[in-house]
Amino acid sequence: SKPKDADTAAFHYSGLGSWEDGSPEFVEAGLETAGNRNELIVVQNYGEEGVFNIADKELRWMISELQFPKDQAPRNILFIGLMDSCFSGSLFRDTEKRSRITLPKTEQKRRLADYLEGQYQEMYESEGYVAFPDANFILFTACSPRESALECRNGGLFTQALTKALEDAKINPPAYADLHTKIKHIIEVQSGQGQHPFLEYEGKVNPFQSFLSQEVKAPQLLPSLIKKDEKWIVPIGAIHGLQESTWKNNEIQLYTKD
Repeated sequence: SKPKDADTAAFHYSGLGSWEDGSPEFVEAGLETAGNRNELIVVQNYGEEGVFNIADKELRWMISELQFPKDQAPRNILFIGLMDSCFSGSLFRDTEKRSRITLPKTEQKRRLADYLEGQYQEMYESEGYVAFPDANFILFTACSPRESALECRNGGLFTQALTKALEDAKINPPAYADLHTKIKHIIEVQSGQGQHPFLEYEGKVNPFQSFLSQEVKAPQLLPSLIKKDEKWIVPIGAIHGLQESTWKNNEIQLYTKD
């Protein structure tokens, strides 16, 4: 609740990640990942009666509450997530990547009312469906929604790669997209292609902005515009899940070569 308008909020989690069967109401709304699973952050007292792990849908709601507080004007707060945990891809629920799927034949354990304090249940009762609230975020994850986050004796590969990439860029803070590319290369080499970090983002964010909005002391490399198959395109590298609609209202600086 402390960030003010125009602030950047960063949340770094290093710990256990898990998954569980999801809730049918999210499948009906076309909001689920393949397999109908909640990606989770494991809490210390999980297993006690009435205690659930923190689900991706709950993280999404809490980010939205920070940026769009009830009965108040929206706050221009950029939320950055750095998640070093298993199954962490999609932990903030990027809505561009959901599709309707068939419900698996598993026993339902978490009811809709069990997410947070029942906000999704209240929405379902009043609107007849569930939807993810608006949120503006950039999310770095250690791995995909189906992979484990590997460790060595020095700690998680993701956190080590993040630290190294930031140390290498002390003179000039990297853009989020550049930072992801460096982290991805380090981890894929160290893991033998067994772990694939994700960069996901949604809302009014710019993946080419400097990390944590730090001041840039030297010009950064800009994305280039090239012509391919009679179409002008911007090659942006290994950003996961870039949607065409993301760029409709995003200004890109252009420059000529030779």
